[in-house]
Amino acid sequence: MRRVIATLTVLVVLSIPYSCDDGCEPITNINTLTEISLDIGIRTPVFESRQTVSSDEAIFYVTVEDLESELLAAVDGFDGFSPKAYAESCPEFIELKYDLIELKIYSSVEVTVGGQDFAPGQDLSNAFSGKEPYEGRFVALDEIVNIINDDPFYFTSAGSNIDFKLNQLDATMEGAFTFEFTFSNNSVLRATQEVILQVD
Repeated sequence: MRRVIATLTVLVVLSIPYSCDDGCEPITNINTLTEISLDIGIRTPVFESRQTVSSDEAIFYVTVEDLESELLAAVDGFDGFSPKAYAESCPEFIELKYDLIELKIYSSVEVTVGGQDFAPGQDLSNAFSGKEPYEGRFVALDEIVNIINDDPFYFTSAGSNIDFKLNQLDATMEGAFTFEFTFSNNSVLRATQEVILQVD
């Protein structure tokens, strides 16, 4: 899939090519995530939720559950069409979203990853990797944050999701993991899930 490059300021902006013959007006749309969920399980290759799972197979599945989409510019004739449909035929459609400033992951219990002990509530983000959408590779979370911010259509629609995995768990643990997303509009979204991660 071709990677979309966008100009970054506080918001990510992308202009989409168009073909319009009847004087369409520009439209600007901004997406704000309002709810995410976390599930833990395996892929076979579809995702299957599990309460107990081997740490080597465990996938932490974060999904956009809900968002608010606000039109920032009134448009003549914009009636009954989605912004995406309008963009296919009209000029200067601009898609915006707030930058992801920080992604943190923490556990309710102490965990040991790669020989390092993490106390409850301590940031575990360096012990996780995320699946990037273009080649399906698991990469550091800093890169996942950059991709979310660079691609205005990635992780912005209800149902879109990202796979994460814990890189190396040293001992079986039972507790809850929380994923916390902080955006540039000061909104913070959290999702928590209980699990038993087994180490063979």
